[in-house]
Amino acid sequence: MTAYYLADIDASSSLGTLFAVQPGDPPLQIGENAALEQARLTVDASVWAGVALVDVQAGLGRLVRWAWDGTQETLAKNVYRTSTWSGLLANYDGHAGDLLSLDDRGAVSVVESGAPPFNTTSAAMTTPGPCG
Repeated sequence: MTAYYLADIDASSSLGTLFAVQPGDPPLQIGENAALEQARLTVDASVWAGVALVDVQAGLGRLVRWAWDGTQETLAKNVYRTSTWSGLLANYDGHAGDLLSLDDRGAVSVVESGAPPFNTTSAAMTTPGPCG
């Protein structure tokens, strides 16, 4: 069984250093300023073992996929922390971004460009950082 955990957690942001661990192996550090709620494992770990949001600052981070040998690949930058896995908002410029689809193997595709940072199917709207 593989598990994620955070160390050195900042109480105000709930971000920390993200590790993945498998029984019998030492923990693998995935990244710092990571959001635990935005980390997941892939279904086929033979190439990419998981996907995580790291280097989060002001509500935006870098989406990476990682392998057990320590290899990482950046999938997207300026990823909106409160995105859901069914729709990740990346390349966010403060007004809009690219809505990405992430499959269970860690591959991304652009679903829509110029997407706003909220779910257009509901009345709820969220914005990164403090609301004013």
